Amino acid sequence: LVLVLAGLGVVMVASSSIAIAEGLDVGPFYFLTRHVVFLVLGGVLAWGLMRTELRTVEKYSQWLLLLSFLALLAVFLPGIGHTVNGAQRWVNLGVSNFQAVEAVKLMLIIWLASYLVRYRDEIGNRWRALLKPLFMAGAIVAFLLLQPDFGSAALILAITGGMVWLGGARIQHLALMAA
Repeated sequence: LVLVLAGLGVVMVASSSIAIAEGLDVGPFYFLTRHVVFLVLGGVLAWGLMRTELRTVEKYSQWLLLLSFLALLAVFLPGIGHTVNGAQRWVNLGVSNFQAVEAVKLMLIIWLASYLVRYRDEIGNRWRALLKPLFMAGAIVAFLLLQPDFGSAALILAITGGMVWLGGARIQHLALMAA
């Protein structure tokens, strides 16, 4: 199924980008070549991540949270951060631009899952156990609102609220915090 979807994506990019690429004088297969290169790089990265032990991921979850904040700060650094349509959300990687919040979403989910497993007995009974993940999500949202990226900020809050609730937090506590 993955190969069928990837193949369909390659066909769609090829059929829709040839005229645009020729109009930009970059060669007819410019966008197709870039798409295939990034598809292969993503496949290699996915293959490597699939073979990573869950214990290893959980062990480094604190570092992933720190890396999330560093990625969100990088968009504001001159020479690294890149502005598109008035929003400063992109990191210039040289060959391509990367929207840092996409990696931050995944890293936050990993950290939050690790946190909820470690504090599963306390998350529904103690405010302190509930406040830490909400504070971290709030700090990430603050960085996103500075870029501004309201859609990703709302998504981060929804993901955090849903995971904390599924992790055992009382709905009354979450409702009080939301209010």
